[in-house]
Formats: sequence, structure tokens, C-alpha cells
Amino acid sequence: MQDAKLLLFDEPTSGLDYAHMVKVGELLRDLAKAGNTVLVATHDPELVEICCDALLCIENGKVRYMRYMRKGLAESGGESDNA
Repeated sequence: MQDAKLLLFDEPTSGLDYAHMVKVGELLRDLAKAGNTVLVATHDPELVEICCDALLCIENGKVRYMRYMRKGLAESGGESDNA
């Protein structure tokens, strides 16, 4: 993954127990903190809560909504449901 700027993960926690899902979430955050853009396709709301900065919900091929998950992002131009 040298010089990777965009990393895509498809269901990276599928089949994992909670403890290992947390470890994967921590690894994903570390990749983002290292300057990578990390996109994760998941149906796991616990993973989203642990490691995602934003949630983009796509249904039937259309964007249904986007939410910023971390406080502080709303001040930089996004909206947050975590007021």
C-alpha cells in the first residue's frame, strides 16, 4: 500500500466478532490518519460508529442521505446529526 491515497474496503468486518471488528475499525482510522482516503462499504452500524467520519447511504443506486459522524466536521461545512 505504498503511496496509496484511496483505499476501498467491501464489508471488511463480515463474519468477525465484536472484538475483531473493533480492531479492524482502529486499523481503518489509522489508515485515514496517515493521509489516506478510506471508503468502506458495510452493513455494520457498529463499524460505522467506531471509525467513520461520514456516512453516505445509497439505496437502489441513489444517494438517500449523507451524515457527518464526528463532532467538529459540521463546523467545516458539513451538517451533523450529533449536536
